[in-house]
Amino acid sequence: MSILRTAAQTSVRSVIAARSIHSSPVACRTVTEAVKETAHKVNIGVGQTLAKGIEKGGKATETVQETVGVKTQEAKQKTNEATATARHKAGQAQQGAKEAKQDIEGNLKK
Repeated sequence: MSILRTAAQTSVRSVIAARSIHSSPVACRTVTEAVKETAHKVNIGVGQTLAKGIEKGGKATETVQETVGVKTQEAKQKTNEATATARHKAGQAQQGAKEAKQDIEGNLKK
């Protein structure tokens, strides 16, 4: 019987030893946990990509607003210059009309 007892003890010890080798946390991970972890990594990656896209969109918006603002100011400045020139020309025309009227009246009186 001692041979049977020794053989039984040896086989029990080898089974326990084999289980302790294979019971690491990585080996105990289920398919559901693996899928959740992969989905989480994909979610983080997509979120980071979207954040970068939003940042680029914001920068583009700022650039467009700055460009439009500069162009608007340039247009206002040119409008003001054109208005000033038109007023000056109108003043000159009015002065010329007054002088012509005076010349005509002076010629008629003679």
